[in-house]
Amino acid sequence: MSTIFIYPATYKKQKSIVLKFDYKSNNPVDQVVKLLPGRQYSSSNKFWYIPYREDYKSYLQGCFASLNFAKLIFGEVNNLEAYAEKQLNTNSGATSSVKIKIDKINKKIYLDHGYRPDLYSRINNLGKGLWLKKQKNWMFEGTNEVYLKIKDILLQEGYDFTREEVEVKNYRRSETSIYISKKIKVLKSLQASEKEFYDFYNKLLDLKRLSPSTKDVYSYFFAVFLKGFEGRDVKELEYKDLFHYVKKQSEILGETQLKQCIAAIKFFYEKGLSWETLYFNIKRAERIEAGIVHVPYNDISRILEGVVPVADRMILFLYFHGNYNFEEISKLPADEEILFSRAYRLPGQTEKSVSYFRSLFNEFTLKHPSRNVLWEFNQKPYGKEKIETKLYRVMQYHKMHDLFKLQYEHALNGSEYSKQTKAMYLSAFMRFIEYNNYLHPAFITNENIRDYLLLHREKSTAMQDNMINAFKFFFERVHSYQISENSVIRPRRKHYLPDYFTTDEVGAMLLVTDNIKHKLLIAVIYGAGLRRSEAQKLMLRDVDVKKNRIFIKDGKGGKDRYSVISGHVKSILEKYLKEYRPEKYLFEGSKPGKTYSTTSMSNVIKDAAVRAGIRRRVYLHMLRHSFATHLLEQGQDIRYVQELLGHNSIQTTQRYTHIINDALKTVVSPLDIVVRDLQRRKRAGPG
Repeated sequence: MSTIFIYPATYKKQKSIVLKFDYKSNNPVDQVVKLLPGRQYSSSNKFWYIPYREDYKSYLQGCFASLNFAKLIFGEVNNLEAYAEKQLNTNSGATSSVKIKIDKINKKIYLDHGYRPDLYSRINNLGKGLWLKKQKNWMFEGTNEVYLKIKDILLQEGYDFTREEVEVKNYRRSETSIYISKKIKVLKSLQASEKEFYDFYNKLLDLKRLSPSTKDVYSYFFAVFLKGFEGRDVKELEYKDLFHYVKKQSEILGETQLKQCIAAIKFFYEKGLSWETLYFNIKRAERIEAGIVHVPYNDISRILEGVVPVADRMILFLYFHGNYNFEEISKLPADEEILFSRAYRLPGQTEKSVSYFRSLFNEFTLKHPSRNVLWEFNQKPYGKEKIETKLYRVMQYHKMHDLFKLQYEHALNGSEYSKQTKAMYLSAFMRFIEYNNYLHPAFITNENIRDYLLLHREKSTAMQDNMINAFKFFFERVHSYQISENSVIRPRRKHYLPDYFTTDEVGAMLLVTDNIKHKLLIAVIYGAGLRRSEAQKLMLRDVDVKKNRIFIKDGKGGKDRYSVISGHVKSILEKYLKEYRPEKYLFEGSKPGKTYSTTSMSNVIKDAAVRAGIRRRVYLHMLRHSFATHLLEQGQDIRYVQELLGHNSIQTTQRYTHIINDALKTVVSPLDIVVRDLQRRKRAGPG
């Protein structure tokens, strides 16, 4: 028998009819409810509701008439809601799922209650237990007082429970914790003063009620941290000391262990010493595997149309379409029956590609008969290195621009760089390949690189830097070839001060901008210090006006971060959403769900500057410069400004300190002194 409790209620400011029952997807009751017009499901309240109608009793009786096993109970919300909740919990077996487990050996009490938010809240308010997220149960110190308090709560809430004695293996004695034995070795080498810090740290871990596994990990990395600053007072360390330590650890630890190490250090300084939030932007360059790029049959057949020698077509087809590596190519048999058997992986997946390979094989064996393996010379098989050299020479001879480009696009796609950086690197490197007449990078020398860079000494500093960065990526990270420092001397960088708006100018632009979309664009970019691409990709859900923060996803360098946003944006945002109704992005173009063009965004700031009476050259990025400059003028810590801007290096953020340098405000030009003395003498008169 299924019981359905039905009563009128106000839901989301609308008069509605609530249908509450033991919800199980696709059961007969659920299927009937899903046919009711206007129905909606509340996942938080665990009930269905439909729009209110005066005849809801007779209407719903007719709807459920076909379900003989369904019992409909009508009532009012005050006297039915609590009863329904209790009955449904009883029917679903909620009361029998609560278990108290007593571990007398380790003196622990465990409470399993399943998904019961109300019970979780009551237990949590005790302030005694620890919620083990992984095990999904509570753990308490095994005292009788605690047991009686738990028992009283269960009885007050009307839960039946079972009690059983168990023996749970103590986690801290578990052999699976790799950090315990390591930590013991480190602790033996600590001095007395360092052990005091370690004891304080462990008391802090207990106070914050962290899980046993987290305690083991944190205390181990903190012990190693103390050892790293042996003989020094870790309370007196500066941020730069911590950063250099973390930087050094990043060279020897894996990604997960590095995160654990940083978390352990942050816990001590932020929770123990009440420092403000610490940020460690540690970025490691990993080697990129060049790999073998797969060229589809239609593309490879088009590329090979102009290649006459059959051996050249064969090796290009095997490598780029068949995806055989150099060693596999050197061992391919010359026997057609064996080669096309299941023992060998056939290149391509279509009949056309296999047919093409068969004809290519027949042409190749006619040209080069009497062979044991496919690739040999004077009855001596090619080795792996010779196959590799031949492929590179073939690519150079036929100027395989498309294949070079596909290979290096494939390598770049495995990197952490942004889309724009990938495009710049590829363009710079392909120009270098073309200049060297498609000589493969395996044969490029330091002299080739140096000569090419010397030809571009008249180019801008940014362009030269881009070329050098591209060469370092492809040669060092892809081809594992170390470029000589003498070959890539970087140009002397010119230091330009970033342009910025004054606060009066920003205010003037907002004042003269009537278009609500344009006004919001200026306010958000300036108020959060966004880059143009970040503002363009900003989604509606990323702006949280209640918490005065904005989430920037996948910013420059593939980093996520938060930034601040003014509470004054709320009124502008509400008007904008009501008028423009964007679907996905905060700023959309003429087509719903599509991003606002960067050209339009740039025109907004230029038009606003003209109307505000700003006559100098302006550009959109000046709003970001202004954000950083004005924060530093307020006296904000440069480390936090660095994090809000998403800079990897604090040196990048230091560019903005030129504006707020106190020396420029207090130092007087010597000319001012000379003029002042002259004016004094003039007023004094002759004699």
